Amino acid sequence: MKRLVIVESFTKTNTIKKYLNDKNVIVTYSSGHIYNLPKDKLGFDTTTWALDYIKTNPKVISNIRECVVKSDIIYIATDPDLEGETIAYNIKDSIADLIKNKKCYRISFNEITETAVKAAISNPREIDLNIVNAQETRRIVDRMIGYKVSPILWSKFNKNYLSSGRVQNAALIMCINQRNKILNSEILQRWNIECKFIFDKKDKKNSLIGSLINHDNIDTVDKARSIMEKLKTNVKYSIKYDIKNHTVSPPPPYTTTTMQQDCYNKYKWNAKITMKYAQDLYENGLISYIRTDSVNISNDAKNIIINYIKNTYDACAGAGADKYAKYRSFKSKINNAQEAHEAIRITNPNIISCNGTGTGAGTGTDAGKCSLSSNHDKLYDMIRKRTLASLMSDAIYTDIVMLMTSSLSENKEYLFKSTRSFMTFEGFKIVYGEKTEDYEEFIKMLGNNPVCYSYEYKSNGFIDNIPSLYNEVQLIKQLEKEGIGRPSTYASIIDKLLEKKYVEIGKNPQQEYNITSFIKKNKSDDIITETKKINLGGNSKDLLIPTELGINVIEYIFDVMPYLCDLKFTSKMEDDLDDIINMKNNKKNILDDIYSKISKSLQSLPSASVASVASGPGGQKNKAEYKDGFITTRYGPCYYNKSSNSYTNIDSYLKWKKKAFEDLNDADLAFISSLPKAVIHSGKPFKLHIGRYGLYLKDDNNVNHKLEKKLWSSYV
Repeated sequence: MKRLVIVESFTKTNTIKKYLNDKNVIVTYSSGHIYNLPKDKLGFDTTTWALDYIKTNPKVISNIRECVVKSDIIYIATDPDLEGETIAYNIKDSIADLIKNKKCYRISFNEITETAVKAAISNPREIDLNIVNAQETRRIVDRMIGYKVSPILWSKFNKNYLSSGRVQNAALIMCINQRNKILNSEILQRWNIECKFIFDKKDKKNSLIGSLINHDNIDTVDKARSIMEKLKTNVKYSIKYDIKNHTVSPPPPYTTTTMQQDCYNKYKWNAKITMKYAQDLYENGLISYIRTDSVNISNDAKNIIINYIKNTYDACAGAGADKYAKYRSFKSKINNAQEAHEAIRITNPNIISCNGTGTGAGTGTDAGKCSLSSNHDKLYDMIRKRTLASLMSDAIYTDIVMLMTSSLSENKEYLFKSTRSFMTFEGFKIVYGEKTEDYEEFIKMLGNNPVCYSYEYKSNGFIDNIPSLYNEVQLIKQLEKEGIGRPSTYASIIDKLLEKKYVEIGKNPQQEYNITSFIKKNKSDDIITETKKINLGGNSKDLLIPTELGINVIEYIFDVMPYLCDLKFTSKMEDDLDDIINMKNNKKNILDDIYSKISKSLQSLPSASVASVASGPGGQKNKAEYKDGFITTRYGPCYYNKSSNSYTNIDSYLKWKKKAFEDLNDADLAFISSLPKAVIHSGKPFKLHIGRYGLYLKDDNNVNHKLEKKLWSSYV
């Protein structure tokens, strides 16, 4: 029997063919969504909420149908998320007439490995219509807000490219709130006091830094100077110390956002770049599915990883059973996390390098060779180490906590504290190459009655609690914390904010501030005063700065539809989707409620604003309402000719004339409305037209001819 497996991307087809290795298996792909909503209208019925799908890739659909004809059993293996379930539903719909007498199943796998693919085929299921309904609900809500609210913004701000979106609004509000925190923050200067202690007056190599701990609210320069005046250098201090242990647990395996954050912090990759590399690793079968907010690892995967840790670290170190390996479960701290999914993890711990430069540690297995770049390898190494670490034991530290008290009676009120930590068992940190340290030598140096000597005091001024604008990954982290959006959407939301010019990349507000610090050096009672200028804004150049346009847009939306600016409204949407999946609510109830709110808001707006919304973001009002003239549409500024019911885009004209839309005058209208017009060029008759690149000529045979830009003005 012929079997057909349909996946989303071409890259996966070769990998899956190799795993199944059967001449009776066909593997093809859908290139993502095969259906979409129309661009020029709302695309759904506001009573039944049925979607008006159109085919977006007829060639792909035709290929899938040809493969179905040749097959007896069809497995739709799109991605294991809401989008993937809907794509599967649409694929099945597109072949419904061909499968009446055939078996058609939905299968899904969290990783593209031979074991996972074969297990999925052995355990097929039906398409989950609750998941499909949840995805369609989200799609309709986002479409509804975009198509009903965006035209209001065009009318208000006379900019046809503006848009409103459920998650987009929330992200912009967060950026604006952070900006307001900075503008309203109070500058609080504080001082700390530290002392450099030495153990031997003749040997200054062995030293430690102690912090003054019983005067922790030094908030004026006079307080700081007063204490510094009383402290003496070259004075003996007695040391009392205590030995304590503390443990450090490994972080959970990666979610989409924690992976993006680490990649940004380590390599300065933005979310889009990180996801591109991660997608390649996933499609090559090296890591599990990459769009997830779960920190779970399946039991089967845990067992494989635990065995690898035992064979590699416990056995090689002679450490005994389970000294390094530790079976753990993590619980997500994120609102709305979909715990049924898995975290991002490696699929085979024996593969050390994704580009074939290493060998399987402790096993002799060759590394996978996937012709991936060094950047892919960097990301794979991060995911591999994080996966292994998450199933390993805690690192153990021994802390020597020392309290230093002066022998001078007038200084006894000043107590200094210093802590030295020594890693005495690596635990999970062995994966990162960290080594244990011996604290016994330090204890020997302290001796039975330890003393030290004050060598130098410093009182450093600093500014406390200055907020900062978000960078890209910090905004993503905040969205996730609030339960807004899903991992698959974060990168595109930030792109949208930048595209619409609601935010721009730059620095924090810059402000110079004078900071005073004091130093008292060894064998001197003189205080050296240092004043330096610091920049309160910092040097980061990758922060998201709300623009005046972005602020004005949100303020306007808040005035006309305040619920769209409520973060709880946006996060509740994710709860509603979960309720649909879990059959606690249904698509119609949720959509009726949201549509009712938006409709009431629209009814309260001035009629001109409502008219601009009438037919959605095609930007077109009812044709009867138009007069000849310039208008803004979703597709750009246009000249509308009522008699011919035609639109002429004038973007190129505005660029040529270096004019803003609102600066167009009667002379501009007279020229544009005359086109196309008869002209003579080089002694021959032509028609003068305007297009996306400006003015051009068309001859009697309807052939286009370029018109040099320097000649344009002669035809106006």
